[in-house]
Amino acid sequence: MFGALSSVAACVVGTLGLRRSALSMGSWHPGCGSEKRSLPLLFLPVVAPVLLAATKAWDEALAGTPGRAGGWLDVLVVFAVLYVATGIVAFGAALEDG
Repeated sequence: MFGALSSVAACVVGTLGLRRSALSMGSWHPGCGSEKRSLPLLFLPVVAPVLLAATKAWDEALAGTPGRAGGWLDVLVVFAVLYVATGIVAFGAALEDG
């Protein structure tokens, strides 16, 4: 039962982290110029910790050792909170620039 809960938690927090990092990156590059070409190069290093932690947490939950997934879920929560806070700050700056 705990394995299912940690896999669901990994999905929810990982999705939140990916979604918020994408929104933050989009608000940093609102123009249509050459910035759009650099966005994928900048996006991958930003989401790599979320992708790695979500994959490891999911793997531990499916392997039957959900207790070891807790550390990876902590990493996911830290990055999700960081990206939500960054998104809130960047949204205000994007409204002022627009």
